Amino acid sequence: APTNDAAPIPLYADLANSPFPVTTDSSKARRYFSQGLLLNYGFNHSGAVRSFRQAQRLDPGCAMCWWGEALALGPNINAPMDDRDRDAALVAMDRAMALRSGASPLERALIEAVATRYSRDPAADRATLDAAYADAMLQVARQFPADDDVAVLAAEAAMDTTPWNYWEPDRKTPIGLSGEALRLVETVLARNPSHVQAAHLAIHLLEASDPQRAERAADRLANPITPSAAHLVHMPGHIFYARGRYADSIRVNVAAARADEAYLRTAGDNGLVRYGYYPHNIHFIVTSAQMAGDMATAIDRKSV
Repeated sequence: APTNDAAPIPLYADLANSPFPVTTDSSKARRYFSQGLLLNYGFNHSGAVRSFRQAQRLDPGCAMCWWGEALALGPNINAPMDDRDRDAALVAMDRAMALRSGASPLERALIEAVATRYSRDPAADRATLDAAYADAMLQVARQFPADDDVAVLAAEAAMDTTPWNYWEPDRKTPIGLSGEALRLVETVLARNPSHVQAAHLAIHLLEASDPQRAERAADRLANPITPSAAHLVHMPGHIFYARGRYADSIRVNVAAARADEAYLRTAGDNGLVRYGYYPHNIHFIVTSAQMAGDMATAIDRKSV
């Protein structure tokens, strides 16, 4: 399971001010909701769940605080859903649905969309559920075309239907909903270049097809406004490496490794942050240094 609630997760100042206008009378619940959303964007799903659960404790009537948990417990492009999380996801989904009458129209649409992502039938086909959720989120994006967070949430839902398989061998023809996902994130970047999740997803979508097209987004993300979300700090390295910018790749991955170390010291983690994303940053430092001919960095265990 992705999370351990033994101790409340700290509140990180750089993650606590998402512009998402969540409906709650508790300012602290709003800050924890923001942190949960941004950690989810940064693929720290266990930290996101812990943040959303803390928001629920502060305001049990906040429908979106339950929506956030249901969102973060689902599958993502780097990991399938853990079957042990199914019951918790259903509880969070049910609570969000029960509370949605007090939410805004946009929030109600998001809650009703996430309810298509789960089934009470344990034998339900995951791919079918993922497709239903993607279709529902694309409809929400059409309903609220000016909302940046809706657009990136819809894009990610679309990407989850074909994870790491976005382009045909010609690297131009999109597979499945990948073209729609790219259209959504590039629309957000055109009107809001600082949106971290739009940049993050653009990098994932384009690194294997047209990395130069994502280079501007990578450069913006390389000066992070959310340094506590370490995976977002790391992500420009994918484009920098593909573009031969090995020194820049080293730089952002050293920063990401340090951010992960700070997070592990203060919040703790016994899942993908500790055993997946943090080692991935270290590997990126080594391979980027090898490509740059910087063997001192490649072999120096103290380079981080």
